[in-house]
Amino acid sequence: MAGTDVVCESAECRLLLSRRAELSPDAFRFLVATRGQQRRDLRKFFEVERQRRAERTTRYALEHEAIRQSVGLDGEPLASRYPLLVLPSGPPTLAPLPEQRRQRYRAHLDSIIAEAVEADDSEPAREPSADESPVPLGAQLCTVCRGGCCPAGGERAYLTAATIRRVMRLRPELRPEQIADEYLAHLVDRTVDGSCVNHTVTGCGLPRQMRSDTCNDYYCEPVREWQVRCASGEQPLGAFVIQRRQNHWNRDRLNVPNDVVGVSVVTEAGIRPLATPAAPPTPHHPEPSGRP
Repeated sequence: MAGTDVVCESAECRLLLSRRAELSPDAFRFLVATRGQQRRDLRKFFEVERQRRAERTTRYALEHEAIRQSVGLDGEPLASRYPLLVLPSGPPTLAPLPEQRRQRYRAHLDSIIAEAVEADDSEPAREPSADESPVPLGAQLCTVCRGGCCPAGGERAYLTAATIRRVMRLRPELRPEQIADEYLAHLVDRTVDGSCVNHTVTGCGLPRQMRSDTCNDYYCEPVREWQVRCASGEQPLGAFVIQRRQNHWNRDRLNVPNDVVGVSVVTEAGIRPLATPAAPPTPHHPEPSGRP
């Protein structure tokens, strides 16, 4: 590369070549060698990560099968009548809601309320049609999970101007300045630590009509796969649920423990917790000290 202007279509290569005129030949050769080594190191890093993920996937599958084999359920063949679902976990602890979080939540509310008032011809968020989940056993599965997808809500709770427009339509007696107070009134003193400001010990603190479309409609991949399975014509008696420690957003990280924390059978009749069989702990791999 140092001796020719012919390069590939890569933007990185073209950017590197653009430095040639401003550097001495020796400095340019050093830059090319350094960037080349960085690329090789990066490829090696990602290959190691790929191998670790593949090994973890295999290890998890063996753990899940061992747990399934160790549990009997009234003589029923679990694999066909109680398909396996692996769910994440919501954060386990409660903590006082800091005033700083309340203030950031209020600032976000004020911003989207002002946007909703100015864009009075915008399409409002959809009104939830019913309290029932469109996913078979959806409410029970989310109860088992305890809000593993909620931490990303932070102090915004996925609320948008479209959500506010819906509230304004459903509650026309509320003046714009009263809407934020209405939302703040649903905050509680102790919320789930490290999660959405509206995440309480009993679930979301907001009524469904005040929640974002995201919160009303979102389902994680395992639950969506369950929905597809049920829609395909299968008629399982319920779901055999194995729950792992991390939440929905951390579950793929290799540097955090994600051991099995619960096993249950979920049916229309309810949630039946089962004893968690003893299993070897998931190895903890420290995160590399720095990326190449």
